[in-house]
Amino acid sequence: MTKGFTVRDSKTPKKTRVSEKTCSDPIACHKQGCRERLEEHVKLMTEIIKGPLATLVLYAEREYARATQKMLENDKELQDNLRSVFEKLLEDLEEKGILKMLVAFHDLGKCTRNFQDSLEKNCSAPYHEALSAYLLYHYFECLASVTTGFNNEDLSKHRVSLLKLVYPLILAVILHHHAMRDPNEVFDESPRELSKYVTENDTSCLQICSEKIFKAVDLSLPPNCIEGVKLDEQHLKEFFRSLKTLTGTLRILPSLYRAALLLVLPLSIADNLAAYVNRSLCVQEKTDPWSLVKKVMKDSRFSGFVRDFISSEELRRQLRGILRESIEKAMSSGGQSGRFSGNDRIR
Repeated sequence: MTKGFTVRDSKTPKKTRVSEKTCSDPIACHKQGCRERLEEHVKLMTEIIKGPLATLVLYAEREYARATQKMLENDKELQDNLRSVFEKLLEDLEEKGILKMLVAFHDLGKCTRNFQDSLEKNCSAPYHEALSAYLLYHYFECLASVTTGFNNEDLSKHRVSLLKLVYPLILAVILHHHAMRDPNEVFDESPRELSKYVTENDTSCLQICSEKIFKAVDLSLPPNCIEGVKLDEQHLKEFFRSLKTLTGTLRILPSLYRAALLLVLPLSIADNLAAYVNRSLCVQEKTDPWSLVKKVMKDSRFSGFVRDFISSEELRRQLRGILRESIEKAMSSGGQSGRFSGNDRIR
């Protein structure tokens, strides 16, 4: 583990001039003549995790809480007083809503000018999920500072324990993308690939975008939290190297890895279903999808969208079998209720 690595700069960088529209109204995708706005996308995802996926979400969040609590109890590096501080931080995360937080962050990496240009042209943002995960950890540092009173030196001393606590969330964001890349590929390739699309001048745009997305899902964001992130290739390398090292040690903590796999199920289902519904509505209605989403979720059209979504050949090509099976379980009653019991476990 790299000692003392940080993704946050205590000094806020100078603001640069960016496209106001790119930052304040980013898109998730532009495809077949439809521009799916990122705000619409996360709003619908939030409705889906509260509605048809509620049971699956509750199960995944409980398993995450159980795994992290076990990690805190067995972490010999933590003194008793720090263990209680970390437990308070975990309680704060649970109160905010683990899946809702993942929804807010899963596509936040798309909010750079180069990624937005690429999404506008061909709905492509390679390795955006890696930047999203990096921003999630940065947010977690901000949250730890607010919740625990830790300064940068404190965070540096206990960074390994902090990283373990948020590891399942980071991995869930990395794995949410339809390509489902191997984590080691993301850890090794992300710094170089992201350098093609991300510059240090993107911090202001990411801050503006994150404020909008957090508001859309009813979460609060510490002031200037994202704007202080370091986006140079060296800091990205240190972060992903630390993740890779930690992944190698998690053989003794398999419950954290398992928690990540459980969290990625509702996140991936909601992500793909929200995109499918929004784009279908755009094609059919030729209007702003979000104005119809809540109405559609209450009538028969939503069940139809779910059936089409499950049987979509494109979906079957993109998602691994375990996700397809989970989609069919969670949506088995026409998308109107989530069916997922404690017996439906990943082994």
